[in-house]
Amino acid sequence: MTGSADAWAAIRYGLSVLMVVTVPPAFLWWLVIHPLAPWLRRFGAKPTLTAMTALFVLTGVGLFQFRQLLVGRDLGWHPGLFAVGVVVYAISVRVELRTRRHLKFRTLAGVPELAGESELLLNRGIYSEIRHPRYLAVLIGLLSYALMINYTGLYYLAVGALPGIAIIVALEEKELIGRFGDAYLDYRARVPAILPGNVGFLQEKEDDNGAGP
Repeated sequence: MTGSADAWAAIRYGLSVLMVVTVPPAFLWWLVIHPLAPWLRRFGAKPTLTAMTALFVLTGVGLFQFRQLLVGRDLGWHPGLFAVGVVVYAISVRVELRTRRHLKFRTLAGVPELAGESELLLNRGIYSEIRHPRYLAVLIGLLSYALMINYTGLYYLAVGALPGIAIIVALEEKELIGRFGDAYLDYRARVPAILPGNVGFLQEKEDDNGAGP
């Protein structure tokens, strides 16, 4: 029994370290791409993505040096919190699955921004109900990890994600307006940013099939 408890404690700590060294660089990725996309297009998508990947790795390595501080205090494993976390995680997975049906890897990496593509405005499926479902999935997912793993650093990470995502959304929408103009302004006026109007957004829809840009 002690061996199992020790193994689970090690897994919880390892997952905590993984979160605190990968989530901030992921936020940094978009904090760089969105405001600098017009300037970065001069270098091309592939060189920029190569440089961004190097920045991601270097940032993660740097954060790893402070992992003990970033992970924070172990609050212990609590079955009740874990159960709530599992439910919250299931919701985040549902949002993510609906979102991924409309996204290709190139979109997840930021290629459309770096290439200045404006042929297709993604407004189908879950994007007809929420403008930024990926960020909703991230917020819910971070909360679920904090509840299931229960380290103080993950709670701080989840709270810190709120202003981080608010900034990224503002930067992204400015860039989208630049690419799509009035079409995006009309879309923004009709569809909420992150919080859906009702829980029906979790249900599979007919237009969930097919990938977007």
